[in-house]
Amino acid sequence: MKLHECRDAIDSIDVQLLGLLNRRAAIVKEIGLLKRQAGIPVADHQREIYVTQRIIEQNPGDLCDEAAIRIFRVILEESRTIQRDIFAATKIAEAA
Repeated sequence: MKLHECRDAIDSIDVQLLGLLNRRAAIVKEIGLLKRQAGIPVADHQREIYVTQRIIEQNPGDLCDEAAIRIFRVILEESRTIQRDIFAATKIAEAA
């Protein structure tokens, strides 16, 4: 492959990743609403341990486990932020 072909391939993958991350975020919102309704806290450390272990087990390629874990830690943190925002918004709506 030539440089521009490699970059085009990466650009295409980046668009796919962004789409998947947005699909994930939509599900995270739904989970946030369900947690709020059930009175379950945002943070679920057991789930995060499970996700981390699963990432290590499922990592097949050139990305080292440590890098994959760092990436998923950011994804998990952003997921918690989305859910915290839902908790805050529903509290404000209930107070109004």
